[in-house]
This record gives sequence, structure tokens and C-alpha cells, in this order.
Amino acid sequence: LMEVQALRVLLETHRSSESVCTVMSALVDDPAGRPIVTRDRHGAVAGLVRPSATDHSGSSAANGGDGTSVEVGLGVYCIRRGLLAPAVRRTSPDELDGLHRLADVVAVLADSGHPVASAPVVAGPDLMPVENRQQLADAEAELRRRTNARWLDRGVTMVDPSRTYIDATVRLGIDVTLFPGTMLQGTTVIGDGCEIGPDTRIDRCVIGRETVVEKTMARLAVIGDHCRIGPFAVVEPGSELSDGTVTGPFYAARTDAS
Repeated sequence: LMEVQALRVLLETHRSSESVCTVMSALVDDPAGRPIVTRDRHGAVAGLVRPSATDHSGSSAANGGDGTSVEVGLGVYCIRRGLLAPAVRRTSPDELDGLHRLADVVAVLADSGHPVASAPVVAGPDLMPVENRQQLADAEAELRRRTNARWLDRGVTMVDPSRTYIDATVRLGIDVTLFPGTMLQGTTVIGDGCEIGPDTRIDRCVIGRETVVEKTMARLAVIGDHCRIGPFAVVEPGSELSDGTVTGPFYAARTDAS
């Protein structure tokens, strides 16, 4: 979900500070499980520690001593390539799961005398952590909402946006109407004036203009202009339906090879 502006801040800070490692960070009132940025007595970044490994007073000291906010790492780093592998080898595996944490690389580099910096950004929903299936589902839901909003702004009609799923790689034409239960995946291209759905899944297909596809499963296929596909149709990979095709219900389009 990260926007390009956050990456721009990270890269500009990394270059201007001439650091070997730059941590994307944010000032927050509650760390909420994120690693906290610690600093040495000179104010330089010394490492990242988990909230359970520090108290609030330590967190405050890491952020200038104002006692109101905590600087946390957001899990995005810019690291000099030649130093990354040696630093990872010097990290210790986690006691619970045996995994090596990328966040530990920050302290390894700082302890070795390398300059490490932080690049503070505004922490919003663009930078939510994804460390389990629930957080992944939350992030995907936000991405779907943004994708649908963008197409609605461009004139696509969605009868029920909450039940419409469009991959970020899909391309839609003008005056397309999507009914509930529509799922458009991969590099699918939908032509102008099409009506898709309800309860239709289209994966990596090209569909021409003014075509109606309802209650259909189609994958890796080409469907021409002014077609009417379904209901309850299956268009298998490699199929090509010519302009004006009307399948009727319970249609199965198969390639010669199948």
C-alpha cells in the first residue's frame, strides 16, 4: 500500500546523509508492536528494539526526551548492498521462531561504526504492517477499496463495490458495468461498454467492446466484440470466441488441444 512519496523521502534521506543504512520511521503515540528506534548519546541511530525489550522512558529518550511520542521503524530500509549480507550473517536468530530479523541489521551496522540514519514519514494506513494472514487480508481490502475508487472516478459502474474485485493490473474501457460478485484478475482487458457479472471470474482474458458476460468462468481466453457469454459458461485457456458469439446457458468453450 506504500505510496511513492514515502519511498522518495527514504531515498533522498539516504543519499543526503551518506548513510550505509536508512530506516523509514514515524513518530507515533503507541508503538503497537513496531520496533522502536534507539539512539546513542550523539543522537545517531543505534538500532531497533521491540517494545517488550524497553520501557517507556527508554522510548522517550530515543526520541528527544519529550515523553509524548515514540519513533518506530516501519519495516522499510535502504541498505548498501555490499554490507547487507555480512551484516545479516552477524545477526542472531530469534529465540521463538529461529528467524533472522532484518531489523537487527541496523544495530549490527551501527555497532560496526557505519553511519545509520532514519527517514521520518507520516505513518498512515499506507504503511500498515503485514506479518500474518489477518493483516494481509486487511491490506488487500484497502487495496481493493482504492482500486475500485479509482475506476469509479473514471466512469466505471459498480452495482456493489464491496463485492467487486479488480486486480491493480486490470484495464477497463469506457462505460463498463460490473455487477456484484465480479472478479477480474491478472492482465485482463475489458473493452468499452461491456457488462460483466454477476458472479463472474475472468482471469487474464481480453474481452472486446459491447460484450455481456454473466455467471461465467473464463481464463487465458479472447472474447470478441458484441458477444453474449453465459449464464453458467466456462471459457477455458486458449479459447477464442469470435465477434458476435452468443453461447446460451451452460456453455463450455474448449480449445482443439483439449
